Amino acid sequence: MNFESIVRRGTTWAVAGAALVALVAAPARADEFSQRLNDYYKAIQSDKRSDVVLLPLLAKMQPAPEAVDAEIKAMLLPASSAGWSRVQEWAMAQPQRDLVEAVKKVTSEDNPRLAWAFGQPYGSDAADPDTVIAKMYTELGDPPALATADFLYLPAIDALFCLLHVEATRLQNEGKPFEAMETMFRCLMLARQIADREFLTEKLVGMTNMYNALTRLRDIAYVDSRAETPKLTAENIRDILRRLRDDRAALTVERIRLPRGDNLAAEQIISRVYDPRGGPNAERFAPTLARIASRGRPMRMFSESAKWEALRPLSGNDLAAREALGNVFNDWAKRWDLEWNDPILKLTPDYQKLDKTRFAMIDMVVGDVGRLFPVRRSIVTEVICTRTALAMYGQFLQHRAYPRDIAAVRPVFLQKIDWDPWDQNKPPKLTLDFFVPMRDRPGGPNEPAKPHEIEVFPDLPAPTAVRWPSFSVRLRDDTFVMYSTGPDGQRNGMRKATGMVEDEKGDYLAWPPVLSLLRQNLVESGRLK
Repeated sequence: MNFESIVRRGTTWAVAGAALVALVAAPARADEFSQRLNDYYKAIQSDKRSDVVLLPLLAKMQPAPEAVDAEIKAMLLPASSAGWSRVQEWAMAQPQRDLVEAVKKVTSEDNPRLAWAFGQPYGSDAADPDTVIAKMYTELGDPPALATADFLYLPAIDALFCLLHVEATRLQNEGKPFEAMETMFRCLMLARQIADREFLTEKLVGMTNMYNALTRLRDIAYVDSRAETPKLTAENIRDILRRLRDDRAALTVERIRLPRGDNLAAEQIISRVYDPRGGPNAERFAPTLARIASRGRPMRMFSESAKWEALRPLSGNDLAAREALGNVFNDWAKRWDLEWNDPILKLTPDYQKLDKTRFAMIDMVVGDVGRLFPVRRSIVTEVICTRTALAMYGQFLQHRAYPRDIAAVRPVFLQKIDWDPWDQNKPPKLTLDFFVPMRDRPGGPNEPAKPHEIEVFPDLPAPTAVRWPSFSVRLRDDTFVMYSTGPDGQRNGMRKATGMVEDEKGDYLAWPPVLSLLRQNLVESGRLK
């Protein structure tokens, strides 16, 4: 019997209407879950809470111009665009200047024992009243439920990341690429703080912006390399690389943990909709889950109530639900600590094996936390690509020539050369591949050296659901090419740049940065004016 027939046979509008009237307050014992979650933030010193500094200023922030109202748009927009003057005017207005200075303050320390943290607790009762009035907090509904968490502050955080990218473009346009890179490093630090939040939604915002900031660091350096007179110096590059050391605990990707909020949210709802050591409670099951499923869309309450009432007899008991929830999160936790090429990761996750009818409630409340795995993998790749590519550019700035071997950047720029993050050998044997077009890839004995052509398949997030179209670039000996084998684990000569998209003949391009090439292509094709 399919899901639609369950709803048709098991419910009526009368039942749905009665369920809506039957909304009742959650049992008092469920309050412990919200408290347990907020207890995680009690260890943060009050004078090192970045949310206390940022949120009042974010409440005063002016809306971003349409040209930069999404991170990827703010990353791509060049200062030569027709709309730049309006964007710059917005970035230079006082509310935005106050925020830029505040970000400098809350990212000023990278010692994890002294570093700032985004420590706002969840719920209106726990948040500062002023942030509640300004809608810069996480709303848990009435009665409060972690599963209904509405992160009202996150759109402002997204806008702040847009502002930081605009600030970096402004600084580079004024001949200050080092200050632009410093801004992106602070963006990385702030994103790292959001990545330490306790819900999947928050972690995705933080981790995605960590990826964006790392990409932009290389982009700024590449734009500088194409200038008639580069402004960056070898010492500038060494300074940035010192901050990107892999032993800097405040940035270490391995310290990012799985979200605990989604797990506690499911535990809380199980305690509310199941009778102790029994089945779903007839009065609470459908109304509670309908409220969660229809949050923000009140017109769906009737249909959701009907659906959950139909699922109630099929939803087992509380012991089975708790066991299923534990299995799903324990499986994710075990996988999170494994090496990326461990064979266990190829096995089907418990979440995908979850009975989506019997445990539809768990599926709805928790969602696929496994989405964090490829995001973390992309950040690890970006860290290594950024460190190694910047080191090579620093080598060029110091000697005005590219070396023959990637190892030449050690020890002046890097103490050790990172392994290719997609090397499938155990232990790893490969570093990122490096060559100078034409110089290192000449033609035959009687043929002139030819430019190296790369077909680029941008895997950067697009402002719409449509993926960026592919395009080709031809590179000469005035730059270098650096790349990882990518997800397929094979060296394919960097003929196709496919990034994190699995392709049997594609590689992960570190330099020139895909972001820089995409911007150039959009400008040259007239799609970015």
